[in-house]
Amino acid sequence: MSFEDKPLPNPGDQRPGTAGTEAAIRDNLLRASKSIREAEERLERAKRAERLYKVKKRSASARANRVEAKAHFREAFEHLGLSIRLAWSVVQSAPYVLLDKRELRRLQAESAESEPAETIRSVTETQQHAEGARPVARNESIRGSMRASVPGSVQGGRERVRSGDVRSID
Repeated sequence: MSFEDKPLPNPGDQRPGTAGTEAAIRDNLLRASKSIREAEERLERAKRAERLYKVKKRSASARANRVEAKAHFREAFEHLGLSIRLAWSVVQSAPYVLLDKRELRRLQAESAESEPAETIRSVTETQQHAEGARPVARNESIRGSMRASVPGSVQGGRERVRSGDVRSID
């Protein structure tokens, strides 16, 4: 935009003259200072009101938090007492727990010992039944019955043959 394209100001919108008396200038300054003081006072009152609002709001929140914390502490102490009583009960019952575990281990060891014997016995009985040999009596030793059931095994100088008859190996 060039200088020539700019619009000219209206003659009625011109700036008023700067001529004024000293009294008028003081009057303007006094009015300005009064309005500035009033504005500062209003600002201080607003700041004070804002601080009071925040204080009330935060104090109400703090009271609510205190009540909730008190309830939590009460519950925590109850749980602490309960946990101490239960821990004492566990300490008093520890020998019984240990005896129970010992008995459980003993039963597991017995079942582990008898389980292979039962499987060997059942396998032996199945093999002997299939071969036509007499079943092994329960009171016979498992190892002896196992050796006796395996063809070609030697037991006391004798060999058991598939057909079930016994021959001497001398």
